Amino acid sequence: MDYYFTYRFNRRNLAKLKSGLLLGSIVDRMLEKVFNTSAVGDAVKKQGETPSPNTPTQTGQPDKAYFYISHDTTMAGLMSSLKVFNNRNPPFASTLYIELHRYENTSDNNYTIDHATLKNIVDNISKNKYDITDDVNNYYITLLYRNETEDIEKQPYKLVVPGCEERCALAKFLYLTHDNVVTNWRETCFPSSNESQTNNSYTWTITLRKNGAIMTIVISCIIFVILVILIVACLVMKCRSYKTYRKYVDLPTEIN
Repeated sequence: MDYYFTYRFNRRNLAKLKSGLLLGSIVDRMLEKVFNTSAVGDAVKKQGETPSPNTPTQTGQPDKAYFYISHDTTMAGLMSSLKVFNNRNPPFASTLYIELHRYENTSDNNYTIDHATLKNIVDNISKNKYDITDDVNNYYITLLYRNETEDIEKQPYKLVVPGCEERCALAKFLYLTHDNVVTNWRETCFPSSNESQTNNSYTWTITLRKNGAIMTIVISCIIFVILVILIVACLVMKCRSYKTYRKYVDLPTEIN
């Protein structure tokens, strides 16, 4: 167990702030694939431009794979948001696979959720608007985690989101993880209906941090001065005690 990572990422609010935007991006990519849309492609079409066939993100069709490169803290936060974090520092070259699959047989999906509830969830976690259809019930999520590179033949570990199965239905995955998605980082940090209050809170926080840095320097200086005074006092006391110290005198062995 890594106590630093355990303390830092076992608290959901911190994990959410650290990786909520990343989780939201991943969810958006999945929804684009399911509903066959692309935010970039749609924007290009609206401008009346001809999408370049050499640019996959401008074809109007979602790509098949996305790769995110991050620090260990970001990966730890993401795994914590998914509630699959093992409280250990992800080593170098660790990889978390979040795979979207289509059921071979739709009857394999035993989880259902009404469209209104699902649309409300999707609208809250995505800036894009999707028309919820039954297609969402045709997909499921799998999580795989590779945290070692010495044995390349070893298969990655299978992870299961608590409350779900190894093959987690997409709708259920969204339901279980939507609370950890962040669409606006500042609003999440400073929840307020008034933008001016949010800005004031942000400014106040920055000021507090600056004041905190100043206080840290002042306290450090005070502690340093106290240590110097203590050292000087100890040296003075030692000198005084040395002056009053009387050496032992050897007794004569003979008396004249």
